[in-house]
Amino acid sequence: MKSRRGARKRLSAVDFKDIEVTDAMLQRYDRMWETQKRSSKATSTSKAAATSTPELAAKSADEPAAATTDRKPSSVSTQEDPPPSQSSALSTVNKQTAAEITRKEEEAPKKSEAVEAPMRTITKGGRTITARDNSSHIGAATSSSASASNSTSASGGYPGDPAGDVPFRKKTDEEAWAQMKAISRSFIKPPSMIIENFLYMGGVKNFPAMEKKPFDFEEFTHVVFALNNPTDKSPYPHEEGFHVAIVDKLDEDITPWFEPVTAFIDAAVKSHGDCARVLIHCMHGRSRSGSLTIAYFMHHQNCTLKEAFKAVCTARPDAKPNVAFCYQLMAYECKVKNRPCSSLTMREIKKNEWATALWALDDPQYTINRGTYKGV
Repeated sequence: MKSRRGARKRLSAVDFKDIEVTDAMLQRYDRMWETQKRSSKATSTSKAAATSTPELAAKSADEPAAATTDRKPSSVSTQEDPPPSQSSALSTVNKQTAAEITRKEEEAPKKSEAVEAPMRTITKGGRTITARDNSSHIGAATSSSASASNSTSASGGYPGDPAGDVPFRKKTDEEAWAQMKAISRSFIKPPSMIIENFLYMGGVKNFPAMEKKPFDFEEFTHVVFALNNPTDKSPYPHEEGFHVAIVDKLDEDITPWFEPVTAFIDAAVKSHGDCARVLIHCMHGRSRSGSLTIAYFMHHQNCTLKEAFKAVCTARPDAKPNVAFCYQLMAYECKVKNRPCSSLTMREIKKNEWATALWALDDPQYTINRGTYKGV
């Protein structure tokens, strides 16, 4: 350790005054300083040229070489200009940097233009469309996915179109209706079976599902259809039909139709026996057809209204008579079963969500036709 410390002391004790500083050493230091200063200016010039025009970039790249000649001479020695070879090398580097930036800026728009395909006229579906011909331009589109997506959105087309970027066109009413029917057929269910191989319930909107032939018979023998106008007809093929002209409103009274519908279905059983296939439907298969089906189920099965509601709503969850029809069914049960009160209360109907328009119970501006029902 001592020897090392001694060595350090001897090195630090060197008398620098004895070293002769010559003019050549000072000139060499000045040249190194000028070289470093030029390189830093060249870097800043290249950054500024990237955001300016090519002419300004080339002009600013040549300025550092001329600016360094104005430096004042040193007090120690006379300042010398850098060697011509070094000055020419630095200016060459600056010019090459500016030329590279200019070349990249010129090539950028060429690449974006290369992605766009030529336009061509296409006849598709009886109409003429002006679209882009992507058949001969697959390579450019795949090489730049971002540019391809921008060109597609700009032309208003959609990806994957075999005819190219077809402009957006609003569908006509006929096309929209045909598309809606095609989609609806995929998820619309057929009428629901309430009593096995005998009684069915549905709506007009369930008719498209009959194209799939969901049952083991071709058509219903008897159809009860509850629609608004007396001239309305059922879309379901049938042998005999019974039209119930009633509107699904809170002030309507469906009670007068319970017994005629029951008699019509009983006549169908008497004439066709086990081959009878009866359908009760309205427009949506909810309120009117649900009320008629529950009334007949209570008669056919000789059960209470509560049991009929539970069975029908279990077989078809869409069955939801409106609040007025529910009150009328409760009054009809008291009449037919000779009961002082109904087996079903409105509280239970609310709890099980077996009715529609329940909001009308709390709104005094709506008049609910309760029929002959006297309860609360």
